[in-house]
Parts: sequence; structure tokens; C-alpha cells
Amino acid sequence: MAAPTYVGTVNSFNPHKGWGFIESADAKNLYGSDVFLMKNDLNSFGVSRGDQVSFNVTQSDKGPRATNVKVLTVGPDGLQSFFGELKSFNGEKGFGFITSPASESIFSKDCFVLAGEFGDVYPEQGMHVQFKAKMGERGPVASEVRVLGQPGGFGGKGGQGGFGGKGGFGMSQWDGGFGGKGFGGKGFGVFDGGKGFGGGFDGGKGFGGKGFGGGFDGGKGFGGGFDGGKGFGGGFGGKGGFGGGYDGGFGGGFGGKGGFDGGKGGWGPSEPKESDVFFGTVKSVNEKGFAHIACQSIEKIYGRDMFAHRTSIEEANVQPGQPVSFSVSMGPKGPHAVNIQPFDEQSAGQVFVGQVKTFNETKGWGFINSPAAMQMFKSDIFLHKNELNGKTVSMGDQVSFTVDATGGRASAKNISTGAGGRAPGRN
Repeated sequence: MAAPTYVGTVNSFNPHKGWGFIESADAKNLYGSDVFLMKNDLNSFGVSRGDQVSFNVTQSDKGPRATNVKVLTVGPDGLQSFFGELKSFNGEKGFGFITSPASESIFSKDCFVLAGEFGDVYPEQGMHVQFKAKMGERGPVASEVRVLGQPGGFGGKGGQGGFGGKGGFGMSQWDGGFGGKGFGGKGFGVFDGGKGFGGGFDGGKGFGGKGFGGGFDGGKGFGGGFDGGKGFGGGFGGKGGFGGGYDGGFGGGFGGKGGFDGGKGGWGPSEPKESDVFFGTVKSVNEKGFAHIACQSIEKIYGRDMFAHRTSIEEANVQPGQPVSFSVSMGPKGPHAVNIQPFDEQSAGQVFVGQVKTFNETKGWGFINSPAAMQMFKSDIFLHKNELNGKTVSMGDQVSFTVDATGGRASAKNISTGAGGRAPGRN
């Protein structure tokens, strides 16, 4: 007898962690809960909250899990979401190509992408990304690129040595609580494991098999599993350091060197420093006074809006729909917004004057120091070579510019070089 097919709506999905949940009335009537969704079951197709999907269900001791998932939502002009890898990128010409089994099954070729689709992230070959694509006049074109991991994410040499951060609280029954302790594996396994006693799909202490680790995230020694468990963990292949499952342990989450995101060849965008300044809009404030701030840069890092405590909202005296600046602090339950202040978007449109503080010609970006802009944006201003219109700059050059913070960070636009600027071809 064929397994029944359900239709539901994705009510949450974190592309960095690779899982979420599907809401389906029919499935909930039968299984009593939302259905767990793993990125692996999407076959390289991407989803976001609100997308409609069809799926079968398999039952485990942790609850129902979606299988044979098919994304039903298609945007305007056939725009669809995919997971893939930046196959090539020409920094001088400012374009490259993204490869994805799912997009190739539809378009029969790799997707063309411009550097501007990466926001303030410098594109590097091998990056793991989520993107949208549709057929253009000359072939498939990618847009709205979200970087999920730097080159060398799966396997290879992860972060080396050291502690990695303390892991999170986990989410629901799938997360293994506070995560586990233990040493990370060497991480070149089939999916995420290293050597030794793996784990299983859902963690726990049990012994796995030698060789490639057990389950999805097993590492060296006890534990591993989907989201933590005790003992010697794993993570996404960190070499040395303290590992510990998918999200848990001293190497899980976005912590330091070693583990899930840290060190050399890590996985995913770096954790914000408390000195970093972001810009967004207060999205909602509930009856208890807690709020969420919508910010594109934060969305790319965490896959969700930024939580704000009631005290921070009250101190800032801001309302839903109001633009704000803020920094990010890591608390026991995860990241939250601090130093929230109202932000005047209209005043931000003025022309500023400053000096190029740093500029890396190889990577194509740097920062501008401007006292007037610093007073308003509380940080140096990000400068990308795409905004130079073919001109070149060096440290100390005088420039005038406007600032765009709609992407979540203060970025220079409409740049004009002054007396210190150099026209193309000059030494």
C-alpha cells in the first residue's frame, strides 16, 4: 500500500542548520504535531516560511519526519528557490556560475550570477548558497543569494583546536537539550562524521560504527547524533577542538575555533561581534513587550529575525515599523539585539566625505572612515568595488559617498573620488 501524501505549509526553516517544520492539518490529526523537515529531503530545492509542499511521513521515536518532499510554490516568472554551490567566479568581471542538481534538472545548465546578488559578502568559489533562479534571455539567472557556508564546509579540515562556543538550548524534541560535551572528530566522513563511535539520527550515548561515523553528525567517540548527545561529538568535521553533535556541545552552533562554524574552513557566516552595528525595522512587539527586528544581514546569518528583550525595547522607546540600529549579543538562549536606537533613514541619504581606511584589491572591498557618517551609523562604512564604477582606491584616498543601510549594514553608494582618488590606469 502506497504511503499517503500530505500537503502542508513550511512554518519554519533554518537553511544554515538545515531543518525546519511543516504544518499540515491532516498530518497533525494523525501524528499530533508538526512534521520535521530536513534539508536532505528537499533534493537541493530550497524552501522558506510560507512555501507549500507535498510529502510523505515516516515515524521515528522522536516524532514524524517528512520524506519525498516536493516544493509546490513557484514565484513570478517561474522563480524558484534552490540550494547549490558557487562553481566559479570571476572577480574582475564580477560574475560567476552556481551549480545545483535541482536547478540543473529544470534549466539543464548552471545558473549565471552577478556579484551584487551576494550583498556585502565577497563571492568565493565553493561557497554553499541558497538562491532563487529563473530562465532569462540567455539562460538561467540566479538572484537573492544567501551564503550558507564558506568553501570546504563538508568534510575537509574544519576549525583546529580550541573551544568552539557553548552550543544552544536546542529546539523541541529534536535538539538534545543543551548539547553535549566532548572532543570533535577529524571530519571527513560521508555526511558529517569523523572517526570512531558515531551516534545515530537522534543522538544519545550509543556506540556507532568505526570509520565514517554514525548517523548524520556522529564524530569520534560517544554521542554524535542529530543534535547533540553526550560524549565525544562531531559537528561538521572540525579537526580537534571540542565538537559535540549538530548544534550542541562546546563546538556546536556558531562557536569559535573548531566545531560547526569555527576556525579554518568553517561552515557559514561568522558570528557578529558586539561592536558590529546592524540596521533594521522593528517588526512586532507582543503583549509581553518582547520584539523582533527584521534585518537582511541578520537573516543571512541566522535565517530569522533578531529577537529583542522587553527592557531593550522600552529603553529605546521604539514602535513596530520604526527603523532602528542595533548590535547583537549572545545570551544563554541565543543571540538578541542590544544597544537599540531609533534610526533616521531620511537623514542617512545625505552626502558624506571620508577617507578610505582599508581596501583589499584582491577581495574587492574595504572600509571608509568618516566622522560625520560615524556619528550617524556608529561604524566605518563598508566599501565594495562594484560601487567604484571602474575606478580604483587606496588607503588614505578622499571620497564622497552616500550610505545605504537597507541591506542591514552601512554600505557606501554613489562614490566619487576626491583629490586622493585615482582614475583607471593611473599608478
